[in-house]
Amino acid sequence: MTRQLAAHLPAQGQATPPPRAVDVGAGQGTQALALAARGLRVDAVEPDPEMRRALSDSVAKQGAAGRPGTGRVRVVAGSLGDLPEQVRH
Repeated sequence: MTRQLAAHLPAQGQATPPPRAVDVGAGQGTQALALAARGLRVDAVEPDPEMRRALSDSVAKQGAAGRPGTGRVRVVAGSLGDLPEQVRH
């Protein structure tokens, strides 16, 4: 999926302000982290508490390893029906 999305995203570092994405059902955060590494701010929405913990752990591990973008991932508890309330800043 990342490859298909890449065709529609601005080149890394080209967009100001950074584009924003919502990853619904983010799971362990594979797509959220890939999008963040490309410069997007990502709200990673996950309803399952165990998966949210795994996602938070993935973000922390990627950050500790010095991988780019981890500071642009926000883990959000919720589901598709919660989006309007959950992703507002």
